[in-house]
Amino acid sequence: MRCVILHRLVPDFGAKFEMTSNSTLRHACFAALLVAFLVATHQTWGIVAGGALTQAQDSQILLVLPVSVLLIYMERKRVFADVHWSPAATVALLLASGAFFYARRALAPLSQNNSASLTLLFFVVWSVSAFVLCYGAQAFQAARFPLLFLILLVPLPDRLLAWATTVLQLRSTDATCWLYRAARIPYTREGVILVLPKLTIEVAKECSSIRSSLILFISSFVLAHLYLKRFWQKALLPVLAIPVSVAKNAVRIFVLSTLGMYVNPAFLTGRLHHNGGIVFFALGFGVLLLIIWGFHLLERKSGASTVAKAASSVRLG
Repeated sequence: MRCVILHRLVPDFGAKFEMTSNSTLRHACFAALLVAFLVATHQTWGIVAGGALTQAQDSQILLVLPVSVLLIYMERKRVFADVHWSPAATVALLLASGAFFYARRALAPLSQNNSASLTLLFFVVWSVSAFVLCYGAQAFQAARFPLLFLILLVPLPDRLLAWATTVLQLRSTDATCWLYRAARIPYTREGVILVLPKLTIEVAKECSSIRSSLILFISSFVLAHLYLKRFWQKALLPVLAIPVSVAKNAVRIFVLSTLGMYVNPAFLTGRLHHNGGIVFFALGFGVLLLIIWGFHLLERKSGASTVAKAASSVRLG
């Protein structure tokens, strides 16, 4: 009897050991490929890390990578349920590395921001290819969102960043003027300069809130992935995040300017101006949650109406 038990336990232990060692080898291979890319581009990564802490347009780097890793960890059982090596992905790795070094030479010299954009773009391609190589196409399908979410790591190139900042600046000025009209506060507008009864303000590029707008836009993708089921809802929420961000900026400008006019001019240079962005970001984030809640209400109503129609058709039949 003891021999039979040992005979059954040893193969089970061997299978588990083989599975664990195989999993460790996959993880080690994936980590080694990522480290190899980081070492090859270490100078750019130093600049990227510094820019993430000091430059508004690069702050999304501090959010996207941890969120992507966290989402894969949360869904790890489903992601790694069916894994296998995919040697064909080696071709993608070789092509990605070749295209990256060719682009670095062909496009040189690049500005610091454009160099970071190019490096992080190829980092995303490299990471996805390495994941497919080590874990296979089935695992990629299961981890499709967190892996493709990494594209939001890429900083906007200089021209696109300037265009996005200008659009936010102008649309925030438009929305602020609408709030002044709604509150019946007289004003005169000259571009992005607003002349009010007691003061004159300029909706500068800093007032576009490019940092919080990017983070709100990125957050909308995560919220849609976690809380929405239908594709059109998941696609619509990030689109709606753009006007929500503009409205958030307008409310901030309106509140600060009216407080400065009618309460205390110190509000224009005080803590609410310099450190109060989180308050208005929370307002925009709350609006996104309300939109998600509205989507759920629509689903419940449509589901209830479908059930009612089915029940009526059964009774008629």
